[in-house]
Amino acid sequence: MTDTLALRYDRASKDWHEKIARLGYPAAYRHLVGQAGLVSRPRRVLDAGCGTGAFALALHQMSPPSQIDLLDLSGAMRRVARQNLKREGSADGVAYSSLLSRDLEKGAYDVILAAHLVEHLEDPSEALSVMAGAMAPGGTLLLSV
Repeated sequence: MTDTLALRYDRASKDWHEKIARLGYPAAYRHLVGQAGLVSRPRRVLDAGCGTGAFALALHQMSPPSQIDLLDLSGAMRRVARQNLKREGSADGVAYSSLLSRDLEKGAYDVILAAHLVEHLEDPSEALSVMAGAMAPGGTLLLSV
């Protein structure tokens, strides 16, 4: 299933950012980030299921982190996200292809973003457990489901 999903998102990556912008997702993500009350500049952020980076861009525009790491099954989506973030002046971070690969550093992230990720997973509780383990003490998990 994950290979099929990755292939579908690879194919959609070229037009995905424009499509979600027309639907108002970037504005909604900016609103969510604003409501989260992130008052200090986060050191390290993970955008899990980053797609084209719209959620990470919203955070970067409001409170630029030192580093944004990207995670997505689709290599094409990760490349588009990296390009979008680079245009905004974001520093390059690490790129991951699977949340469940256990490659995430324990306690590393001040903020973890996950927009429309958990509904694609066979076991969302396992994914949430992995994200919790990767979060720094006092960190913030922002979910859009």
